[in-house]
Amino acid sequence: MIEICNILNITPNDLLLENREFDDYKKEIFESLDSNILDMTQTMQIVEEERANALLAKQQGNEKEERQYLDHIIGMFAWTNKHYWEIADFLYYKRIQKNITSASKNTLEKLVQSKKGSQE
Repeated sequence: MIEICNILNITPNDLLLENREFDDYKKEIFESLDSNILDMTQTMQIVEEERANALLAKQQGNEKEERQYLDHIIGMFAWTNKHYWEIADFLYYKRIQKNITSASKNTLEKLVQSKKGSQE
């Protein structure tokens, strides 16, 4: 029962509500869900439009216009220093991960070549 409540995002006490109260509660939850889904699809539409514009600008070699579209997308999600820290950290850690992966690949290739050479 707890698992079902978790899936429905309700508590066991919510199940004990009178039918009318519970119906109102469900209606409120689903209205909120509908609103969240609508907001998400509207955001996706705007972002996908901007991404398409940025890609077209890139294909046309217009870096300034491409940057404007990309900046607009970033601005939709980053408006506080905390958000910019998250972006900076993401890019930094992505770079570190790329370097580690590259170093690991190179080391592995050299070790395999070394082992092949010693077996011949």
